Order: sequence, then C-alpha cells, then structure tokens
Amino acid sequence: MEIPGYSDLREIGRGGMARVYLARQESLSRNVALKVLNKFDKPTDAQRFLNEAHLIAALDHRNIITIHDIGTLGERHYIAMEYLAGGDLEKRLTTPIEVSLALEIVRVIGACLAFVHDQGVIHRDIKPANILFHTDGTPILTDFGIAKHDETDAHLTMDGTAVGSPYYLSPEQANANRSTAALTFAAWAWCSMKCSPGASPSRAARTWKHWSRTSSNPRRHCPSR
Repeated sequence: MEIPGYSDLREIGRGGMARVYLARQESLSRNVALKVLNKFDKPTDAQRFLNEAHLIAALDHRNIITIHDIGTLGERHYIAMEYLAGGDLEKRLTTPIEVSLALEIVRVIGACLAFVHDQGVIHRDIKPANILFHTDGTPILTDFGIAKHDETDAHLTMDGTAVGSPYYLSPEQANANRSTAALTFAAWAWCSMKCSPGASPSRAARTWKHWSRTSSNPRRHCPSR
C-alpha cells in the first residue's frame, strides 16, 4: 500500500473495520500510526470512520490520542495519529503490576472518561487493548471508532444492534440497549478488576460472565441509600 506523504508502512494491528500501520510522515520526519479503513459495504462505515477523527480532534485532553491528519486515497480513508511506543494495557497485564501503578492507571483513565462524557461522547469500546502508553508510562485512551456523540451521531445509530468488544460488554450493551456513560464506566470497572495486583484473570472473568448473564439491571443489586 502506498499513501502520498507517508513511507515505510508496516502493519502493527488490525480490527474489524481498519488496519493500523507504523509509518513515516515525510513532511515532519516522524513516526505516526496510520489507521486505514478497510473496504466498506455501507456509506455509514466511512462516515463513522471520519467521524472518529473529527471527534478525537475536538477532545483536547492530555490522555486522549492526538490526531495529526485525515485523508482519502481513492476508496481508502485514513487517519494519521501519534505513534505510542509504550505498548498497551492488555500486554502489560500478562505480568503482575505494582499497586501504585495500577491505581494510577485506573485514576487517570477514569478521569479521562469523565471528561469525554462531559463532552457528550460515549466511548462504547473500553478494554485494555485500547489503553496505550507513551514511552514515559503515560496512559492514553484510543480507538473511538464506535464512539457515539449525543448530537452528531444521531442519524448513524443502529437500534437493536449491540456494539463493542463482547468480552467487555455490559449486560445492557449486550442486549443492544441505549449506551450511556454509566455503561462505559462498568466496562472500565471490569478493566480495573484485571489491573488489581494478585487478581485471578479466570476468577474475574467468571464473575463478569455470571453478572452479564444474570443481570439486565445492575442497580437492583446495589444496596439502597
């Protein structure tokens, strides 16, 4: 693949909608992450992809990934973003992490999500693989590909369709109910469980699976105030 202005493309990740390449931005002689949309069947797929770039660009926060450029080459749409060389949270959780580090990650990303929701945006795909790190260890929230804005995405919403990564879906999302900030924080709470030092991933998984199957309304399990 060739995209004018970018060279040395090397695939570093892929998802259902797009592939991500490490590339060299020739104009500024720097590495970037180049997200390229796969060929799509519906025009709304391309619109959602472009909406992601505009949405992230409008969210000015130190813990949200930075957009450098967007463009179209033929039927290919792409987004150039900052390249984060510190890996992702999913890989970091393959070995135990210190309590202080786990608490800091939970605090920082929780505050970042609160900011995102204050802007009227629901991320809808919170999972460890979407938390990347700068080389200095700063956690960064990424992948707003299925995020929803209260205003700009109203015409793109598909009623009755579950969105998100199945392993981290709240019961309401899995049942294709309306996405809310509370459901995003439910997914982040699940991620936080996995961050807990000494936590058993298999036990945490069983707990989440049981809750997801048996509860359509988590509030009814909460003690009354």
